[in-house]
Amino acid sequence: MTVAVSSLKFLIWAVAVLVLVSGKRQKREYSVLSWNDCGGPDKVLHIESLSISPMPVILPGVMRITSSAHSSATISAASLELTIKRSTFLGYITVPCISNVGSCTYDDMCTLVDTMERENWAGISRQVSNQIRGFLQSAGISSTCPVPPSEINVTEYPFQMPELPSILNFLADGNYRVNFRIRDRSSHRVLGCFNVNMSLKKEETRGWFFFRRR
Repeated sequence: MTVAVSSLKFLIWAVAVLVLVSGKRQKREYSVLSWNDCGGPDKVLHIESLSISPMPVILPGVMRITSSAHSSATISAASLELTIKRSTFLGYITVPCISNVGSCTYDDMCTLVDTMERENWAGISRQVSNQIRGFLQSAGISSTCPVPPSEINVTEYPFQMPELPSILNFLADGNYRVNFRIRDRSSHRVLGCFNVNMSLKKEETRGWFFFRRR
């Protein structure tokens, strides 16, 4: 019985991976970023506006962020719950957490940027962490805690999107629904919640005889 159950679990996992890797997208790529605020009445993180260009985001390539946001209270300790769903012919399927990339929970946002730099998850998080730190510094915000009430106003801030390693290559092309949920680590109160719908696309390159390949 144990062997049968284990085999069934492996089969389900294998099917899920195949769907993620080879599933066709259900609809056209997003041409503009779609987002909404899913936070409750006692939230402290607020986004007034958010846009990303180009859309789809090209990997690797430069993504430009324009946003206006603010926090209404000091944040001393918080966790980040990230849920990423990819469009397939079976609908939207949750992307697993692989090498700390994907649908993961990060227990300590106060040290997250430093941890990304130190551990260099999947060979890309060091580059991403340096850009996050630069983004926050440009807005006058510390990447460590506590973070006092702050405002962010940026226009077309350039963010270099890395080339994904082979283990994550299946993520480089598709339509995605992403949920960000930030919680206070002590009270588990939701400090902010945001949904983002977007598309990723592999950079087109030219191979032999100038044919485009992806």
